[in-house]
Amino acid sequence: MLLRTTVVDSSLHPDTGLPVPLPFRMSAFVPTNILIIGGMLMPNPSLKGVIFWQWANQSLNGQPASNETWSGC
Repeated sequence: MLLRTTVVDSSLHPDTGLPVPLPFRMSAFVPTNILIIGGMLMPNPSLKGVIFWQWANQSLNGQPASNETWSGC
């Protein structure tokens, strides 16, 4: 019973109680970054490739985490 409660609580936003989309949960951090890390580590990338992978990295990682508590300070 405790495991079920923990799983449900970890997928709900603490303030609103709404479900947090899977790509924005901390448990999805590594799986969503594998492709981007591979692209950023490619040898001899073109300028367009560098710009694209930096944009992809900043787009994904620059978003505030959806399940962080916002106190409104």
